[in-house]
Amino acid sequence: MKRSFVIALTVLVCTSMLVSSCATSGYKVIDKSGKKESWVKSSEVCYQDKQMMSCRGEISNVYDLALGKRQAEADAKKRIVEKVRSDLTIEYKDFVRGANAFPGDVGHFVEDILQSTSEVTLSGLTVWKSYWQRESDEEGSKPYYHIYALVQLSKKDYENAKSQIVDALMERVKQDRNKEAEQLLDEWKKQRGE
Repeated sequence: MKRSFVIALTVLVCTSMLVSSCATSGYKVIDKSGKKESWVKSSEVCYQDKQMMSCRGEISNVYDLALGKRQAEADAKKRIVEKVRSDLTIEYKDFVRGANAFPGDVGHFVEDILQSTSEVTLSGLTVWKSYWQRESDEEGSKPYYHIYALVQLSKKDYENAKSQIVDALMERVKQDRNKEAEQLLDEWKKQRGE
């Protein structure tokens, strides 16, 4: 009887040690800027409604809050630029698919330029919200921040950014003296209402 009691006690002690070591292996939130809103928890990084395009940026393992906020904002801005370029590429592919009058090589030439264009100036871009958590991996470790930023762009400024890219494309094909690509872009601009 004593032996089974000792074995049971040993198992209980080992189990409690194992559970307590597992409980401390994750991170612990020490402080936070407020309630974690839905835009922080959402699986969607970019989304839009009738008036605004919004993108979330994120940075982790940063020890300086001010620096981390700037990095999260820069990440959000980068994502919104990528979203503008991605949406414009989809719009262009749909146009070329429907045009059928242009040789495939010209369409691919313009698409390649479109994907490599970096001339995007987003006026009206605002940092709408931010959220941060101060976290620690284990007791005694230096706490770090996990920071989120939400950047917004009005629908009008979003469309202006797409128009800027199309204008930059037009300049590029004019410099390359590619008349077929220029004609294709003229048709696309007309369809876009520019």
